[in-house]
Amino acid sequence: MFDIWFDKTSAILHLTLSGHWTAEDFAQFQQAYAAALEEATANNGSIGLLSDSREFPVQSQDVASRFSELTKQSFARIAASAIVVGSVLNKVQAERTMKSDRLKVFLDEEEARDWLRSNLQDRND
Repeated sequence: MFDIWFDKTSAILHLTLSGHWTAEDFAQFQQAYAAALEEATANNGSIGLLSDSREFPVQSQDVASRFSELTKQSFARIAASAIVVGSVLNKVQAERTMKSDRLKVFLDEEEARDWLRSNLQDRND
């Protein structure tokens, strides 16, 4: 369902999401994500986030709304977020539910990494 890890060198929190989620799945993720975000920002201040969501299909409106709210809450600690999705439909859903100038949705992982590095560099200059 999910994997979360932090790269201290790049100051990027990595997420890998997959499968169809229920509200219970989201609750488990939210708990693990909060702990990882706390640990990642304890000594690093504002960080970047890269979400590999290519195996994370279009979700129910309930789960999508929960992600949207979590994303808004996270921006106090996350300077920029890049989400890589597996289809145009996923891209449309993510862009519709998570609107922010600090978040961008991609179909290509390398483009996402480049954009994230650029945005983190701009915020640290």
